Amino acid sequence: MTAPLSFPGAALSDVPALSGLPLYALIDPLLGEPQACDADPESLIRAKTYGDLAALRSSGWRRDVWLADDPEPVVDAVGLPYLVRLSGKGDPKFLELIQAAQTQAELAREQSPRIFSFGAFIESDSDPNLLMQRLQRMWSFRVPRPAQYIRLADPSVFEAFMHWLPVDQMRRWLGPIAAWHIYTRQGAWAACLGAAAEQFIDEPEAYQRTQRLRRIEALPGYLPDGIGHLPDLMLMSAVIRTLNEMERLNEGSALRDSASLHEAAWQAVRRARTLGLHDKADLAAYAWRALSVPGFEGQLSASDTSSVKRQTALAVRQAISQAGTLERRLSAIEINQTENETP
Repeated sequence: MTAPLSFPGAALSDVPALSGLPLYALIDPLLGEPQACDADPESLIRAKTYGDLAALRSSGWRRDVWLADDPEPVVDAVGLPYLVRLSGKGDPKFLELIQAAQTQAELAREQSPRIFSFGAFIESDSDPNLLMQRLQRMWSFRVPRPAQYIRLADPSVFEAFMHWLPVDQMRRWLGPIAAWHIYTRQGAWAACLGAAAEQFIDEPEAYQRTQRLRRIEALPGYLPDGIGHLPDLMLMSAVIRTLNEMERLNEGSALRDSASLHEAAWQAVRRARTLGLHDKADLAAYAWRALSVPGFEGQLSASDTSSVKRQTALAVRQAISQAGTLERRLSAIEINQTENETP
């Protein structure tokens, strides 16, 4: 599958370009609540019911919140994404979360793994309960094995989908979500538009527009057919890991815009796949070096007979049979090479 070369229908801006529809913050509390929430973490963990958890979070935000229903297999509700209703661009929490998004993106360039608690701003006219149900369908995908889930509230994951899904598929997938705003690797805000966005509504009468929204809400929220199978999602995970590592090492300077960087990462992961690598960590270990280390892929060519070439080729072959070991093997070669070059 070819990755699109630009954000589908998403213009970049310094601040989220809101349309005036009801506004929500999508929070990913898997690794902790954002600082904007004053709820006591220990109290959240001890919450015995969904009602208790919702009340604690609502009190912490001083705003209405909506939680996901716990799916099968059972997942700890404390770690599932949830929605917070904001009053608009003048809401102090809106401004606080803008700063939080930018700060966590800066921290992500300096450390790994990436840790995000704020995911996105979402605009939608849908009933909040229906909106939360929609999000659950979006972060689930159907495969012939136990249920699988996407870290949809992680902006780095959603940004990959922005490059991956064509405009029409993204629009259908978002459905009643008029706009999904994230802070991108490019250091700017981008919004993906759903089928309910003003740009896609022709009906002038309020009743007709409401009826159209109801039809959109009834559409499935799962990933489009052919998208949600494991091989493609595994490659996408490898691309995200590649971009995370390049960002951490500040190695994306040659590809200034996000679209070119994503496309280069996709192509490098695909080249790694053709060599026989199949573990996402191994694919990423190969791909980020292919993009960042001069001559790395040349070491695998038949014309290179150096000892480093032989060691690198051997490391790749061993990682094919021993998945998840390529980063360790290549790092050892690089350390040894550096020591040999030191006077």
